[in-house]
Amino acid sequence: MVSVYRKSNVVYPAMDRTWIDEIRDSEVLLIFDDSDDFYIKKWIIPELKAKNLKYVLPEIHIPPGRQKLSLMPEAIENSKKVLIILSEHTKKRFKCTFEIFLALEKSLSTNKMCVTIALLGSLDRRDVPKIPMLEHSMIAKVTENDQPYTIQKVIENIKDDSVSLSEKMPAGNLATGLAWSHFLGYLSIILPELSSNIIECEWFQRFQGKMSTRFFMLLPKSGTCRPLQDQDSRITHVGNLKIEVHIAGTKRVYTPNVYCIQDEERQEKYYCCAEVPNAFGCIGKIFHEKLGMLNSQQRNLEVERFYHVLDQILSHENNKRCHMLYELITYNDEDKTEEGLPSTHILKHFHKEFTEDRDEETKSHKKYKYDVCLLYGKDDENKAHVIRHTLMAKQDKPRIAEACPDQVSIAEVTEQVKDSKWVVLLLSKNQKWFEFWIVELLCSGVETGEFESQDICVLPLLYNVEPESIPSFIRWLTYIEAKQGEDFVERIYEIIKGQRVALRTQSPVGNVHEGLVWGFVVNYLRHVLPDITERIKEKLHQLGVKTSDRQNHYHTGLLELVPQNCEVPARMDIITDQYKIENMGRIEATKKQQQQKVVRVFACNFYKLTKKDGNCYYFAGEFATPIRTLHGMGASVICGLTADKMKKEVINFTDKLERIMKKEHDGQNCAIIRVNGENQNLVDEVIKEIHENEIWQKSQQ
Repeated sequence: MVSVYRKSNVVYPAMDRTWIDEIRDSEVLLIFDDSDDFYIKKWIIPELKAKNLKYVLPEIHIPPGRQKLSLMPEAIENSKKVLIILSEHTKKRFKCTFEIFLALEKSLSTNKMCVTIALLGSLDRRDVPKIPMLEHSMIAKVTENDQPYTIQKVIENIKDDSVSLSEKMPAGNLATGLAWSHFLGYLSIILPELSSNIIECEWFQRFQGKMSTRFFMLLPKSGTCRPLQDQDSRITHVGNLKIEVHIAGTKRVYTPNVYCIQDEERQEKYYCCAEVPNAFGCIGKIFHEKLGMLNSQQRNLEVERFYHVLDQILSHENNKRCHMLYELITYNDEDKTEEGLPSTHILKHFHKEFTEDRDEETKSHKKYKYDVCLLYGKDDENKAHVIRHTLMAKQDKPRIAEACPDQVSIAEVTEQVKDSKWVVLLLSKNQKWFEFWIVELLCSGVETGEFESQDICVLPLLYNVEPESIPSFIRWLTYIEAKQGEDFVERIYEIIKGQRVALRTQSPVGNVHEGLVWGFVVNYLRHVLPDITERIKEKLHQLGVKTSDRQNHYHTGLLELVPQNCEVPARMDIITDQYKIENMGRIEATKKQQQQKVVRVFACNFYKLTKKDGNCYYFAGEFATPIRTLHGMGASVICGLTADKMKKEVINFTDKLERIMKKEHDGQNCAIIRVNGENQNLVDEVIKEIHENEIWQKSQQ
């Protein structure tokens, strides 16, 4: 009987424990083609020995009678670092590509770049597989003339553990957190109220039949958030609605924009409420300002993901109050024709049914040979045939291609994938080696440039495996779990035909905190921190606080309190026998000249903490808003965010925020304080931070 090893629900043959121990005790695992054995032993091994760097060679340590390729997943999983040597041999045979992907997967899980690439012979950086993330690893060219120096640098890189992957790739996975933030912080509040407000507004009353009762959300391919009237001369901003709601006893006022759309062809004017979501605009800012090292393909993926995640949240059966109240529109604003104008796509929604037109709006105008390609392993052939049979029973009979890399060549599979609008990727426990042919497929397509000019829409279909088992190098937009009793084939049909798909309860794939923290920094902290010290001093002056009094203490920055238990109180005002915290009003918003334009500086709350001994502590502070989003996600019962996962996300959010603020221009004006949710702990941490700030102030004098 053959024992097995399980990792991410993929089954691999078990390895000899002695070799596992050797790998765990070593500092680096070497992976190379057997044809390069001479150069490895002549150039690299002697240098590793000279530097006392403990290494493992598969050819020496591999258990007798076992295939090296089948043992690589567990070998890489148990290694500290991986040195992959590429040459003409690996380039021709596509060897080592699988190992590169596995090493990058390990890097994601450990937050450390585990892979180093050494190039032999005539290879240079242009010959390295064009894989996202790989650009952040060290890629060294080794030649006979400079090999001692180059290998020395490689060894230094292998030994260096000081830099985390999140510092090299600060953008991470954005869309999920941004979409949830926009829903919980805005859409869930205004959408249920918006329709009645539109019906009562002056434009709806004056222009009967010319104003939509739905809320239009425009998602341009660039990821930027510019006023619609600045993008399109056919769009005019005519005013705002006013929606008043009470949240936790506080009145909030929201003012959605109203636009007039000029239809030049029909000589008509139409009206609607519309926006490019601020949260969505974070994607474009990160891309254009190179904050998170997003390339254009990653940006496009995040735009598509934002669309799918937000659409599925709003369509969920638990959010019936939002159903049929919105339109999500993606368009290519980088297109210089009329198709690149938002008015073109808004007008389509006035003239046609949404489901008839969505297919063309959300994707490019390329004509595909197939609507969908079913990609599966031999063991899942029956599942694929059932899906095909069910889809073909539909009245409009979608065009379907089937591709099983176990049975046909990679070239044939690549051709079918390239000719398909959607690729449904069957992932199950039956398919033990699906990574092998996925990697070969993606690499062959990338290497030949066949996938560079198009966005492949991959839809993973999970059979009894967790969402986390989806390899991160697959550019998936959304996924489906094939659960017994659910008509998952109908969901596949809805997606490939461009229909609205209701989200099922599922755990989010990827790190939610990435989008939350970047949205918080780009869309809020950057607008509240400028001149915060001067504004605090002005507020103290207005309150008549004598800063020379030794019992009066104050902080010169903004305190962001992050409850690590994810419980965010509605108010910070606290009164006990030992102390009290009072809200002393707002540090008002101002305007500031910045880079030849006037920008608005946001307001924030100002507090006074009074202790029983008479000492008073003044500070601008708040509970970090994104933590409310995390709590709301858990409470929604939509995304399946467990309590443990939620707490982990809070820790990751706090760590990430601290790293980013160290690099931000006004980052020194923000103090991030971890609190455990207890009032006494909050008071102690605030006082401690204010005292430390006072010491810093004196050191600057």
